[in-house]
Amino acid sequence: MRTVVVTGAGRNIGLAIAGGFAAAGDQVVLNARSAGAVEQAAAQLVEGGARAVGITGDVSRQEDVRRLVAGAEDAFGPVDVLVHCAAVRVHRDFLDMSSEEWRMPFQVGLDAAFHCAQAVLPHMVEQGWGRIIHLAGVTGQTGAARRASVVATKSGLIGFTRALAHEFAGTGVTVNAISPGMIDTERGDWTSLGDQSATTEHYNRRSQQIPARRMGRRAEVTAACLYLASDDAGFVTGHTLNVNGGMFMG
Repeated sequence: MRTVVVTGAGRNIGLAIAGGFAAAGDQVVLNARSAGAVEQAAAQLVEGGARAVGITGDVSRQEDVRRLVAGAEDAFGPVDVLVHCAAVRVHRDFLDMSSEEWRMPFQVGLDAAFHCAQAVLPHMVEQGWGRIIHLAGVTGQTGAARRASVVATKSGLIGFTRALAHEFAGTGVTVNAISPGMIDTERGDWTSLGDQSATTEHYNRRSQQIPARRMGRRAEVTAACLYLASDDAGFVTGHTLNVNGGMFMG
């Protein structure tokens, strides 16, 4: 039975991924900055018969990551699979972007990826098996207006994935990324579209511009994650798996 840590697991894609691993029989550690969200999510998985715990922490802080990994080890044993899903989305015209808005996505995305990988890799290398999966995003490959800091972070995650894959390919540890397109997540205030109905209408219109003519489902991102974490994907490393409905087409 594997021990799986999922960051950013309090809601949306991260929560779906944690639920997918739990349903597959893994022991799951859910992490998020919101204590209420992560504890409630873990409790729901436990009620369904899963082995799961929630550990609150800000993964952009190295000390919080160390505490997260130590808590996972105390609960279930050393970490076998790490899924780094935590992210911050900043939508701002570039000339109006503050230094803090530039740094935030890097801290939660890239700095956290660095801290998490350094914390879990020693055990993975020692046992000769491990899986690290980073959640990037289609804008990290295509670019997007008003999202300079997010795009740079997602692009950096893809490069970081390739760097670690090269360095650890001979150890039995694989490092891959998943790049979702538009997924059926709950949309927050960062959309700046006012009420939820306006936000929903906006994203429904945008989904018709996708070649597949629909949004992706969280379950489809989860399935990609489960594959990359499997033994069947042991020869797949340094790869970015696009789950985007053909957004690169046309």
